[in-house]
Amino acid sequence: MNNIICSDSIKEVVLFHDDSVMNYAPKLSAIATEELNRAEEGMLGWLSKNNLITDLENANDEIMSLKGELAKWKALAEGQEWLLKDEKEFKKSILDIYEKGLEKKSPAHEILANIVADTYFNI
Repeated sequence: MNNIICSDSIKEVVLFHDDSVMNYAPKLSAIATEELNRAEEGMLGWLSKNNLITDLENANDEIMSLKGELAKWKALAEGQEWLLKDEKEFKKSILDIYEKGLEKKSPAHEILANIVADTYFNI
């Protein structure tokens, strides 16, 4: 009885007698295993350990960046809450900073500081 067995290439189909199949079985098994491994690498290559580590590091960086942004927004919200709650204290602290900053500044800095102080004072 004859069996159809594929060789290295799918295009090369060969007829083997049952006795000769036993001689080629190990080679065909090795070829099949190699092809299976290549297929797995092709399909799962992107799941390699290095790729997963890189993806996790990128995700961690993104999380840290988002945490930083969240901290900024939280600080801004707390500052706005403080401004609304303690408006006089806020204005006083701005004016204190303004006055301390003017002690060693040029007239140009003083003009700029006046603009900033007026802006905050009018809030």
